[in-house]
Amino acid sequence: MRNRTLALAAAVVAVTGLTVPAQAAVADRCFDAPVGFGIPGYVEPYLADKPLQMPVALTTGYPSSECTGLTATVEAPNGARTTVALDKDGESGYPEPPIYLRYGTATIPLATGAGLWRIVAVNRGAEVRAVNVSLRVYRKVLLTLDQPARTSGSTKTVATGTARRYTAQGTLAPMTGSKLTVHQLPYNALLGSGTVDASGRYAVPLPITQATRLYTQYSDPTPHYYPTSDEVVARKLLAMSYLKFAATTKVGSLWSVSGTAFPGKLHTELQIYTGKSWVYAGSAGDTAANGSYARYWKPTRAGYFRLRVVVSGPGLDNSPWNREAVVTVR
Repeated sequence: MRNRTLALAAAVVAVTGLTVPAQAAVADRCFDAPVGFGIPGYVEPYLADKPLQMPVALTTGYPSSECTGLTATVEAPNGARTTVALDKDGESGYPEPPIYLRYGTATIPLATGAGLWRIVAVNRGAEVRAVNVSLRVYRKVLLTLDQPARTSGSTKTVATGTARRYTAQGTLAPMTGSKLTVHQLPYNALLGSGTVDASGRYAVPLPITQATRLYTQYSDPTPHYYPTSDEVVARKLLAMSYLKFAATTKVGSLWSVSGTAFPGKLHTELQIYTGKSWVYAGSAGDTAANGSYARYWKPTRAGYFRLRVVVSGPGLDNSPWNREAVVTVR
């Protein structure tokens, strides 16, 4: 009788051995699959004026029709736990190959939802797989950056705008006292910083010397949240002083013309008019750190001459610019 029982058992294994273990393996792969927040799609972890519906998903890697009976235990910042049924099929949206998902949705409440959320377990019936997957939820910050007024020369450009944040009641409030920074694209260089006033506005003077792409950023005290404003382009004009020169000189004498030009290091070139066109007069160079320059010319014949200093620089709306000098040579 014992031999007959063993024979029947062997027959069952022979008939079902290719299916039952395979189904169990699929179910085990579902149960052991990576779990996380935010997919399918991408739900930003920012609370504004309504609760968040945050996906919680197992990344199964293959069609998940066999991945049934699964739940996830999600812990709120205050320690309260809720069970999320992973009862929906989804895909990542990438076609080659698609990433298959089994997911559900956790509701993150508006009033108490900001803070660190965690997935602490994946469950299948009485089985529990402990995990520790976290997601920090922030109250959304809205930053604006006004179009700056175009400035000339050494006048600083002032970056202005607003900084507001959603409250637990879903309303926007000024971020009074918060520090903001203004950066230059494309390298994100820091140009200046300022503090938000009681009305939610800020003003940051910037020493820019040419057309510059700007954005404002807030660095949240909690990690990994750096909201930014939209980008604007600040425009700049060069400013050139009147020329200092002697109106008369002698043949063979070294005549000079000087002045200042801003902003930054600019190129200056002395030109002379031939009666038909302006040509290089033999003296050129950059402005000094204080914006000053001097150009020189040695006349070879007597007469009445028109000369000019041409100033140029990158990213300036009125570059090149020039001023003329009229000189009598005796």
